[in-house]
Amino acid sequence: MFQLSGYEEKIYLCLVKYGPLSASQIHQKAGIPQNRVYDSIVSLENKGFVEVQPTEPKLFKAIEPKIIFQKEIQELKDKEEELQKIYESQEISDKEKQIWTTQGHKAFIKSRLTELQTAKKEICTMVGKEEEITTKDLAMISREHKNAIEKKVNIRILWNMEQPENIKKAKRLVPFGSKVKHFPLSGFTMAVIDSERVRIDLPDKMFENISLWIHNKDFAKAMKEYFEMCWKHGEDWKKFDKQ
Repeated sequence: MFQLSGYEEKIYLCLVKYGPLSASQIHQKAGIPQNRVYDSIVSLENKGFVEVQPTEPKLFKAIEPKIIFQKEIQELKDKEEELQKIYESQEISDKEKQIWTTQGHKAFIKSRLTELQTAKKEICTMVGKEEEITTKDLAMISREHKNAIEKKVNIRILWNMEQPENIKKAKRLVPFGSKVKHFPLSGFTMAVIDSERVRIDLPDKMFENISLWIHNKDFAKAMKEYFEMCWKHGEDWKKFDKQ
């Protein structure tokens, strides 16, 4: 029970059950060695679990459990808020300084899943020609798309539908609620997540794919404005679907 020792817990439960007791009565009913009763009671009093009644002999009364629990819960809430503030300040600090790259197919898929899992409000993506992905990978990405949309994340995608594989992906994702348009982009892929961070993918024959991650709000804002301009000129993707 909370921060109580074994003897302290037995004494507190005994007082809750039987009401105010003297030291000798506690010794008998709780089965605590007589030489450990007083030091345990003093500790309980200091911790706010027991109060001493000024009688002769002295009686010891348990503080109402409801009060104990409310106090403990409030202390936990205060601690949680304190730790959350520390965590968020560190997270913001990390985001402000983070610029890194990843490479290879596994990192390519992981980056897609990560941004879908961590986005809070919005993902704006522009897709040119990117490496083909397996049915298994597409299924995982589709599942995370669905989960993100269910969390009210607004997902918009500008796809170059002149690439047949992009039509296949669009047909998989649109039913979940992703908004899709055609835009004749080529050479790279970009995603702006929550107007806070940007992912840029560059095709590379040696490394399969290189992704550059930038956590910078000013840069993200500029890329979001570029996306919005392109979105206005996007076309209905379905007219590229020949099937």
